[in-house]
Amino acid sequence: MDGAQTTMPLGPSARGSRGSQEKQLRREMFLARLSRIRELKAFYGGELTAEARRLIDRAMYSTYWDCVRLGAKEEARSALGLVDS
Repeated sequence: MDGAQTTMPLGPSARGSRGSQEKQLRREMFLARLSRIRELKAFYGGELTAEARRLIDRAMYSTYWDCVRLGAKEEARSALGLVDS
């Protein structure tokens, strides 16, 4: 074969594994984003205008629901400092 490489199609188990890894990476990214937004709000809270505070709250809300959609509800609640009693 003149040095050409051929690739084998991924079977269902290999694709599932890759999908799981990608989903886990997305979960971690959104959880990190949520923590970062919370940190920014805490650090700059007193200096924010009402509009900036509203935008940060919306970003936090949206990112929280991204985490929930990816199955990381408890981790997201923890990142926000929300604990069930």
